[in-house]
Amino acid sequence: LAQNAPRYRNYFLAATALASVPLMAASAYAPSFEASIAYLTAGFAVSEAWRAPAGIIVREAAGDAQASKAAAQHLFARNLVAGLGPVAISKLEPLLGMREAYLFIPGAFLASAVVFLGMAITTDPALPAPTVGLKED
Repeated sequence: LAQNAPRYRNYFLAATALASVPLMAASAYAPSFEASIAYLTAGFAVSEAWRAPAGIIVREAAGDAQASKAAAQHLFARNLVAGLGPVAISKLEPLLGMREAYLFIPGAFLASAVVFLGMAITTDPALPAPTVGLKED
């Protein structure tokens, strides 16, 4: 996909993040432990599909001279943000209950889907360039 149709890369990232949202949410409300694990496994399998393409995008954007530094910064930021999930759930659980606090995870995947979709729309050469601000007179 990245080589044959690079403009669709960001749409793919948005689609995989978005597809994981209902699976992750279903795991919180599954009728049994086994069903919950099945939904969770499927959700993570779909959601993790964006990790390698995102790393490639970072390396390509940085260029050869800065590729290693960019990859390290990408991994640092990704792991830092991912580490906030358990902290957020532990803070939300006393207020909302565990099932509702767990919905922070699909919410985070929804937010990442919105970001990936925004990247796709603003960088798609087939779409008109976005305009920001006031129109010129």
